[in-house]
Parts: sequence; C-alpha cells; structure tokens
Amino acid sequence: MVWVTDFPVRRMLLSEIAGFEHAHRGMRLDIMSSSGTRALGPPLGGTLCATLGTGGAFIATALRY
Repeated sequence: MVWVTDFPVRRMLLSEIAGFEHAHRGMRLDIMSSSGTRALGPPLGGTLCATLGTGGAFIATALRY
C-alpha cells in the first residue's frame, strides 16, 4: 500500500526539485540508486551474516540506523 503512493509522489517531487528541464536526470538517478541498492543489498547482507553471525548483523544494522 505504501509503495503505491510512494512512487508517484517521489516522481512529482523529483520534477519539482530538479525542474521540468532536468526531471529526466533526477528520475534516472532515483532509478539507478534504487536498482543499485536492490542489487547490492542481498550480497552485502549475506556477507555480513556470514561474517558476524545473525546477532552481529542485527547489531551492526541497528548501529547504522
């Protein structure tokens, strides 16, 4: 439910922040960062769990926040 409202609002804000003539650059950066985190997150999370264990990974993530 949240994603349904997040996507259009984010696109609208990107065009307002970057301006209409640069909106495509803002959207491209948003898509690249979203795709990059989806590609890198699972391997990094798996490495963190393998290295620190489940409890250590949880603590590292909590400290990061």
